[in-house]
Amino acid sequence: MPEGPAPDGSGVPVLGVFRVKSGTLARILKFTVGPLELWALNSSPKDSALRKTLTNKLGSVRARKILAENFPRGSATSLIEHRAGQHNSDNVIEELASELIRKQGYNL
Repeated sequence: MPEGPAPDGSGVPVLGVFRVKSGTLARILKFTVGPLELWALNSSPKDSALRKTLTNKLGSVRARKILAENFPRGSATSLIEHRAGQHNSDNVIEELASELIRKQGYNL
């Protein structure tokens, strides 16, 4: 059984062992969580920095909602790294946060 979440964002395999009337039943299940939970639990440095930047400007609930709508798999790391490779900017995360805020129609 592989460790950690599936690369496609579909969930984490879990071994479920159940006692039933006829004995014990063991199955490999896939534990899934939604985009809001993924963003709340994500601890990667780049994603955490983006979430923190948005949280400081919009509050925690609104920030996670925006992130979940735009990145439903719970991570923006690949986009952040892609943009960092294209631009010589140290503020890729700040720029992405501002772009997401503007996209929502907020004028901050």
